[in-house]
Amino acid sequence: MTNLLPQDMQVRYLFPLLRKETAKQLQKKGLKQKDISSIMGLTEGAVSQYLKDKRGTELKLSEDEITIIEKSIKKLIDKKIDFSEWLFNVSKKIGVPSQLCKIHRSIEKVPAKCKLCEKLYTRT
Repeated sequence: MTNLLPQDMQVRYLFPLLRKETAKQLQKKGLKQKDISSIMGLTEGAVSQYLKDKRGTELKLSEDEITIIEKSIKKLIDKKIDFSEWLFNVSKKIGVPSQLCKIHRSIEKVPAKCKLCEKLYTRT
């Protein structure tokens, strides 16, 4: 892999992590796998893999970041927002830049003074 952008890291690592935690939070709220897959626009098989920690495992969320998801999950359940918009909003709040930067640096040469992730993931 070469020349990965912060957005590539987002797609490969952050979004799967957020999908996994979202599926788990929806399950905690009593939703069935079929309903979770409908809300998230994923197959039931994909949801199953997230729930069984077979996807989205490269990064970890802090308790504060999990709380951000917990507090906003009602909007998904009540269908006040679609999953894509919700995922975008949550990813801007969470970001996980230091973890993404560490993985990025482990798979390719990144300039020592690189600040792209920091700019992309600045909490709003």
